Amino acid sequence: DGGLISYSTDKPISFELCDTNRGPCTYAAAQLSGNRVTLKAPNAATAQYVRYCWADAPTCTLYDRAGLPAGPFEIAIK
Repeated sequence: DGGLISYSTDKPISFELCDTNRGPCTYAAAQLSGNRVTLKAPNAATAQYVRYCWADAPTCTLYDRAGLPAGPFEIAIK
């Protein structure tokens, strides 16, 4: 049974959208739908990177239905 869930909150937190030089980054509102995460933020139109749990001591709430956490990542938006 696939899909993603958020523990401790109704929506996952700790997502950021970053501009071309990886800054400035803006926290993004996340919405789950099955195995997809949709992000919304003021800089969404110009964002070049997505970060999740990218900090020294982040709060990471995104898990799969098997209970395994999503690890921190930074990926380019193509």
